[in-house]
Amino acid sequence: MAEQGQIDNRGAAGAFRRLADLLEIRGESLYRVAAYRRAAESFDRLAEPITAVRARGELEDIPGVGTAIARKVEDLLDSGSFDLLREVEAEIPPGVAALLSVPDIGPKRARLLYRELGVESLEDLREALDQGRLDPIPGLGAGAARRIAEGLNSLQATDERLPLGVAHARGLALIARLRERAPGIRRIELAGSVRRHRETVGDLDIAAAADDPAAVVEAFATLPEVANIELRGPNRCRLVLVDGFPADLWVLPERHWGSLLFHLTGDKHHDIRVREMAVARGGRLSEYGFSAGGDLTPFAEEEDVYAFFGLQPIPPPMREDPAALDLAGRGALPEVLEVEHLRADLHLHTDWSDGKGTVREMALAARARGYSYIAVTDHSRGLAVANGLGPERLREQRAEIDAVNAELAPFRVLQGIELEVRGDGRLDLDDDTLAALDLVVAAVHSGLRQGRERVTERALAAIRHPLVDVLAHPTGRIVGGRAGGDFDLVALYAEAARTGTALEIDADPARLDLRDVHARAAVAAGCTLTVDSDAHVPGGLANASFGVGVAQRAWVPPDRVLNTLPLDALLGRLKRNRSLPS
Repeated sequence: MAEQGQIDNRGAAGAFRRLADLLEIRGESLYRVAAYRRAAESFDRLAEPITAVRARGELEDIPGVGTAIARKVEDLLDSGSFDLLREVEAEIPPGVAALLSVPDIGPKRARLLYRELGVESLEDLREALDQGRLDPIPGLGAGAARRIAEGLNSLQATDERLPLGVAHARGLALIARLRERAPGIRRIELAGSVRRHRETVGDLDIAAAADDPAAVVEAFATLPEVANIELRGPNRCRLVLVDGFPADLWVLPERHWGSLLFHLTGDKHHDIRVREMAVARGGRLSEYGFSAGGDLTPFAEEEDVYAFFGLQPIPPPMREDPAALDLAGRGALPEVLEVEHLRADLHLHTDWSDGKGTVREMALAARARGYSYIAVTDHSRGLAVANGLGPERLREQRAEIDAVNAELAPFRVLQGIELEVRGDGRLDLDDDTLAALDLVVAAVHSGLRQGRERVTERALAAIRHPLVDVLAHPTGRIVGGRAGGDFDLVALYAEAARTGTALEIDADPARLDLRDVHARAAVAAGCTLTVDSDAHVPGGLANASFGVGVAQRAWVPPDRVLNTLPLDALLGRLKRNRSLPS
C-alpha cells in the first residue's frame, strides 16, 4: 500500500489496472473490468498530475471516470488504497495477477492455478511445473502444462527493451533474410508491440502465411542470426538471436492470415475480450479462426475477424485502450489519422545542414510516397554542430529550391527552417529573414535542464511569435535516453491553441515527441498538430508511420493535423498569412 501523498498518475493507473486484473481473475463481469481498465488508461494519459485535477474538483471530467470511480480515486489519493481494492487483495494476493504475463494463462487459468494449487507468484508457478502438479488438474493437464512452461520460459530474463525504431529495423532485416531462404512465403508482417507502435519493444513477433509452414519454420530456425531455439513446432518457432533479443515466428496457410495476425498483434486484454465474444457465440477464437461444433470459419483478412463479431476494425495502436472495443461494437469508433491522410512532411533536413540527401533527393523521395509538397527545414545557425544556416546561406538554398520546384512542378518544396530558441528566449534569426521563408519550425534543443518556468517561457516566446508556425518535438525527450525539459505543457497547449501555432509529433522513433498522452491532451485543448518525419536521409521519410502510430494511440482525427491539408489550404492556415488574436 502506498502512503498518503505518494500516489501519482502512474500509481493511480497501476492501482486500477491491478484491480481490473484481480476482478477478472475473480470472474467479475467483463464490462466492470473494462471500466476500471479504461480509467487506468486515462490516468496514464493525463497530461497533468491527477492531484491537480482532483484539487479543481474535475476528476469526473477524466474519460471513463464517473462518480463511483472518482470516489475511489479520492480514497486512493488520501489513504493509498480504497475499499474494493482492499477487498480483492484480501481475497486474491496481488502476485496472482503476475500470472497473466505468461503466454497461455488467462484469467480463468490464473484463478484455477491459485485456487487449486495455491500458486501466488511466477516463482510458485515455476515450482509447481517442476513438480508436475499441473498435470492432474482438470482443465489443465500435461499439454497445457507444457505450453505454460514454454510461455514462462519465453519471458525475458531481463527487462531490456529496444526502442521501437531499433526493433522495427531489426525485424524488417530478419524478415528480409527469411524471405531469401523461404521463397514460399506469401505474406509476412511484424506483429505484437511493434505493430501496436509501443515506444519500446521486448521481443519480435512475426506472422507469416505460406503453403508449407514447416519449410518456413526450418528456414527461420537455421538463420545465421540464431543463437538458440527455445520452442519449435510445425508452424511455430521461438528463438533467441545472437544479440540476445527474442523472436517468435508463427506460420499458417493464407486462409488463416487474418486471425493469425489478429492473434499475434494483441494486446492481450483486447484479444481476451474478443475471445470472450466467441465464447458467447458458443465457439472459440484462435489463430486458425472461429471454431464451433466441429466447424471452422477461417479469416483471410484481419478486418474479417472484426466483421464477424459486428465490430469496426480497430487500428493496432488503439487496441490497448479498452474504450476502443466498446465504441467499435456500437459503430461509433471515430476516424483517426492514417498514413494515407498525410499530404506532406513539414520537418526534414538536407545536406545544407546535417542531412545526407540533397533538396532534390528529399523531394523525389517525398513524391514517391505520394506527397504533393514538403518543407525543407534545415537547422538555423545557432546549432553550429549541425552546420546551421544563417541569412546568406538561406538565400543560396532558396536558389536551389527554386530550381527543384521548376523541375518537379506541380510538386512543391517550401523553404523552411528549424529555428533555434536560444537559452535567453530569443529566436536565432531576425524577423526579416524569417518573413522571407515559407514556414518556420521552432525548437528548444539546449538548456533543457533549466527550471520549469524558464524552459516554459522560452517555448511560449516561440509559440507567440507571429512568424513561428510549428513548435518541433515540444518536450525534447529522447526515447530510452533523456526525459526532456520540465515544460508546463498545459500552458503550451493553451497558448498554441490561442495563437494557432501547431505542435509537432516528431515521428523519429528516437523522439516520438509529442507522446500519445500529450498529443491527446493537446487536441482536447484545441491545438492543431503536425506529424513529421524529422528525416535526415531520403529513407527517413518513412518515419512518418511511427508518428501516425502515436496519433492513433492518441485518437487524433485527421482534420486536426496540419499536413493533411492541400498546399493552398495549408498556406492559408499559417500564422503569417492571417490575423492573430491579440
